[in-house]
Parts: sequence; structure tokens; C-alpha cells
Amino acid sequence: MATTPGTFLVDQGRIVSATVADRVLQRRFAGLADDDRSPEASDQFRLEIELGATYADGTRAAVSWRPRAWVTFRPLGGSPEAKARPRGDGAVVAYEGAYPGVVAAFGGTSRQVKEFLRVERPGTAPELRYAIDRGPEFGALELSDGELWAYDVDGEALFAVMPPLVKDAQGTEVRGAWEVLDDGGQTLVRAALSYEGLVYPLLIDPSFDTPLWKADNRLNAANAQPPARGAAAIAYSRLRNEVVMFGGVAGTSYLRDTRVRFASTTTTAWDINDLSASATTKPTARAYAAMAAIDTGSAASAPLYLFGGQASDGKPSDELWRVAVSDTAAAWTQVTPTGPKTDATWPRARLLHGMAAISDTTLLLFGGVDKAGTMLTDTWSFDHSLQKWTRLCESCFPAAYGFATVPGRSRPTTRDMPVVFGGYSNGAYLSTPRRWNGTNWVTPTIADALVPTNDSGIVTSTVVPGSVSPQGRMLGFGFWSNTGKILLGGGVQASPSGTDTYVNDLWSWESPAANGGRWSRQASNTTLGLPGSRESAAAVYFELPGTGVSSDLSPLGLVFGGITSVTSAGSSTVIRSTRLYRAYADTVSLSVTRSNSVFNLVATTNIPDQQGYFVRRNGSVWELIPGCDQIITTTGDVSCSINVASNTAATAFAVLVRDSNVHAAYPGGAPGDGCTNDATTTDEPLCGLNSAFPGQAICTRNGNSNNFSCN
Repeated sequence: MATTPGTFLVDQGRIVSATVADRVLQRRFAGLADDDRSPEASDQFRLEIELGATYADGTRAAVSWRPRAWVTFRPLGGSPEAKARPRGDGAVVAYEGAYPGVVAAFGGTSRQVKEFLRVERPGTAPELRYAIDRGPEFGALELSDGELWAYDVDGEALFAVMPPLVKDAQGTEVRGAWEVLDDGGQTLVRAALSYEGLVYPLLIDPSFDTPLWKADNRLNAANAQPPARGAAAIAYSRLRNEVVMFGGVAGTSYLRDTRVRFASTTTTAWDINDLSASATTKPTARAYAAMAAIDTGSAASAPLYLFGGQASDGKPSDELWRVAVSDTAAAWTQVTPTGPKTDATWPRARLLHGMAAISDTTLLLFGGVDKAGTMLTDTWSFDHSLQKWTRLCESCFPAAYGFATVPGRSRPTTRDMPVVFGGYSNGAYLSTPRRWNGTNWVTPTIADALVPTNDSGIVTSTVVPGSVSPQGRMLGFGFWSNTGKILLGGGVQASPSGTDTYVNDLWSWESPAANGGRWSRQASNTTLGLPGSRESAAAVYFELPGTGVSSDLSPLGLVFGGITSVTSAGSSTVIRSTRLYRAYADTVSLSVTRSNSVFNLVATTNIPDQQGYFVRRNGSVWELIPGCDQIITTTGDVSCSINVASNTAATAFAVLVRDSNVHAAYPGGAPGDGCTNDATTTDEPLCGLNSAFPGQAICTRNGNSNNFSCN
């Protein structure tokens, strides 16, 4: 990958000049032409972007573990006179006059690079069309849910180009889609966008991304997905290391197929067949059932259980089914009571409930709604060895249904207890989490997200601290992440106008193993390649075998299908895409200690590709700490010492991380964003800080003392 004079490289969130870029590229790419490299934990997600000396030269993208699988996007109609110019802080490269009357700016991290096109006047919005040049190991471009995914010659997903987003002067957002065209053998990519009714100036935002969420691993994976559906039951069997899914609804049709996702040491894939297609004994078609796995015995005999659900006649079921899955078939057996079925010996029929394992041989069943529309508050346990239900309580579960159930992770020496979030109760969407503590359902105390942040997760200096947490919803999804957090998103919630809206967001509950922790907004609907607005998706946490649960790269979150709309007649519009989630194990911690008249602040980080800052909170305003204003750009410990007397009004200290994507979006600065209006000078630290970035750290003063508690 050769550079030309004036070319700039995005390297770990910073722009370096052509002379440095040449050395970096020679070191990074020399001798790799014949390597058959697989992704390494340290660099698998690193996205390397080469920006042309002029805008017309285009943008070349690759991932560091497959450098010869590069692809260049050359903007047709882009100006060859628009030369690359780095901003004074080195975080952004701008092209003045990229198109007539349009300024382009690039900024990013090692995993995402965004382009922002600022269009000042009507009639000047460019048609975004790109010619595609390919490296020798580049395979193909494939559309998936409006995103453009790049694959290498082996069919492995490399990165995505997110659908372009247009935001107008009043904050209205319009999402576009990519189209792939063939122009006489030349591949062209075009953005389908509508500017009708928007108020200028506009900000157009396409981005390159190695997102937290990715489409199914392999090229043409869309052709090997289970049929589209929502409201399917899903569970993960640790002993078999497989994801099993049953039933669901598509339109007005209820399904009764058994789908299995098998795993190898490097990838996972759905079996294209219904493993119960030829079975004469299996559950009837149903949706909104619950499924859980028992981790006892051998992999060959490890069972999963299915309870309840809604049949096509609208009635809920009280059936319990056990399934044993092999590589070629799913054998279903109905579990029946040994004595009379009564309210004291067998759970009532229900749907929109939850079920999860609480030991290797015990299941927990809870909540839901019965055929009369009564919200159920009971909790039951099922003993796999005895094949027997026991009612643990009649009214210990909150009256709600349609909540997201997060089963506890089954690990060699311990197991997490199940957690539920949200749901619907008495006309309201809930936002309260509950955890089973072994004997009862408890409400953990979770602090609000680290702020200052607005509703899009972007830091501002004036937002009231502690004011952001997930909005109430039902039919969302949840699962554990590989970094030990619980992730929640999606579903249906009420909009300010009072109508139901489908949600496309992602929140994490930091430190969920303790009775506490903190909410953190991981993404809004315009970032990180989220699964898209949907409810009743099937979601689960699972592991890749042979790597161990301690590996940062072994576990994945999976979200399949979901409902995107429902007609007044009850017919649902469903999707069939699989989204895989793999978090980065990025962390930032902060400690504050006092030594006589000095506060000692120590930040520890393993995030090499961001710019971090020490800040303090005075009242409701966050600001840079005088005397502690160094930029944190290295891993390890960074410390500073400040006078106690100069910080008596500080109620908290924090380490916040600059998100260069946001930084690039405001090349001229905007009121209240902490950015200066002079693009040639270094911007103020609060510009582009983003509490949605993993690993923010905060220490809060304990009352009027000089002691601080840190998260």
C-alpha cells in the first residue's frame, strides 16, 4: 500500500503526516504479502485508513490483520483541487471544496473513521457515488440491512461502511442506504439519500467501521439464515456449545421449526436445515415461549427445555418440552406431570414470560401473562433430575410481561443469576431491572450513566449529572458481554408524542455482578452498526470453543430476527438477519487519594487510540482541571497532583475520552460543545468527549469530606 506526498494516515485516532505515514506503513505492511495471518486479539479490530492527498484520490480502507485486502472508494465528482489539511489538534483532516460548496472532514479511532460532509445551501448536496478499486486479497462487497460489508477472498468479514445519515439544522435525521452498481465491469457504490423537507445546513455522515455489531461472519451468509421471524425462543447450551432456536411468528404465521447454530474454534454458522422437520413429535407452532438449557451430563445428552408460548389460535400454552439436539436432528419429548396437574403443582399457561437455569440441574420460570390477560407474579423451579416443578412463590415477581430476560452465564466454577429488564405493566413501559438472588427477586441500585452527556450520549458541559439511564421499554433484548457487562437494547417504548416507537440503542450495566454498578450508554441509533430498530428479537450469549471464557475474544452476543412493524390486523413485518456482538476490553480507571494538602489523581487505561482528559465537576458544569491538563494518550498509569484548596468546590473528578468522530462533526465548533470556532487551533478538551465510549471513570466526593468514591 503505497502513499503519495501529502497523504495522511489515521493511526490510532491521530493523523500523522506523509513522512511519518511512509515509515508506519513500511513497518506495518512490509513482509506481509505471503503471510497467511489470522486475526490476533491485539489487532483484530484495528481499521487502517489512508486518506488521499486530494479528495478525488479517495479513501483506502483495510484491517490490520489483512492489509492486502484493501479497497479504495474514489468519489466521482470529488474535486482534485481539494487538498487534505489536518486541523491544528491533529485529530481531523479536512478537505475544503470537496464538492462545490461542500466541506469534508474525516476523524476517527482505530475502529471507526467517519466522514462528515457539510452542505450549506439547497441545490449543492452532492450525489455520493464512488468507484471501487480492490487489493489482491479483497473479495467482495455485500449489502446487509443497508450496510455495505467488505469481505476478503476467504469470505471473512473485514469492516462495514455504515449507511449514510443526513442531519439537518433542526436535528431531523434521515437514514439512507447503499446501492452497489455495475458500470461496464467497474463496481460503483451509490448512496440513496433524500433531502426533501430538510433545513439547511446539512451534515452527511457515512463512516467506515469495524463495529461492535457485525453481520454474520461469512460472505453470502444472508443465504444461510433461518427464515425471518420474531418472538422466537432461544437458548445457549454450554455443554454442546450451540445456540438452539424454536418457533416464532412471521406475518400471521406461527412457526414450529428447530434451528441450531453450530460453532467451530474460529466461527459459527446456522445449520440451513430445520432439525425437527421430519419429527412427528414436537411442540405445536408458537411464539413468545421461553427456552433454557441444562448443563448436566454429556454433550450428547445435554437437554434444553421449552415452556409456554402463544399458539396460532391466540391461546397460551402450559406445555413443557425437552429437546436433545444432535448434529443432524432435534428429538423433542413432552414432559407430563406424574400426578394431577393443579395450580400448586404445575405453572399456569402463559406467554411473554422468562425462563433461565440457576444451576446445572435447575430451571427458574417467572412472570408473563395468562389467557385472561392477568399479569403473573409467580416464580417456579424445575428439577431436571426429578422432572418436577416446585412453586417458590406466588407473588414475588413484579406484575409485568414482555421483559427482556438475561440468563446467567454458566461457567466452570460459578453461575450468574438471571436478570430481567423492562416490560409492560398497567399501561406503562418499565425501566427497572430485577435480579434473582437465590430466594427472591431484588431491585439492584444502579447509578445513572456517567455524565455530562445529552440524550445522544455526547458530552456537554451543562447537562445535569446523573440524569441518563435506559428508557422504559418492552420486548427488548439482553445478554452478557465478553467484558463482564450486561447489555440491553431494542424493543418498543413510548415517544414524546405518546405513540409506540421501535428502539435502536444499546446500554450496558457496568459491574452487574455486584448489587450496584452504573449504566453506560454504549451507542445511539446512528453509531456502531446497531442491529436496527426491532422488537421481539431472539438474543443470546455464547462462546467459541477452544478459547476459554477468560479470553476477551471468545464470547459473542447474538441477535436474530425481530419485528419491525405490526399492522392493525395483527400481521407483523419480520427480518431474518443475524447480528453478532463482540465488545472491546477497553478500560479506564481512576483513583483519588489525599496526601496532606494535595490530591493525587491516577488514571489507568489500556486504550491506546484515544485522547483522554482529567476533568472535574463544579456544580453542574464539567471543566478541565487547572494544573492537571495533560492529554492521556498512552496505556498504563498517568498521574497528576493538584492542591486540595484549589478544588474545594469540585464534587467529582473523572477521566473522559475524546471521540474523534464527534470532534470531526463540528469542524467550526458549536455553542456549548466545548469546541473552539477556529479550526486551525487546538480545541478545548470537552469537544468530542463521549460518555458512550467504553471505560469512562469517575470519582465522587463523599459529602463534604476530602474522600472520594470511585467506580
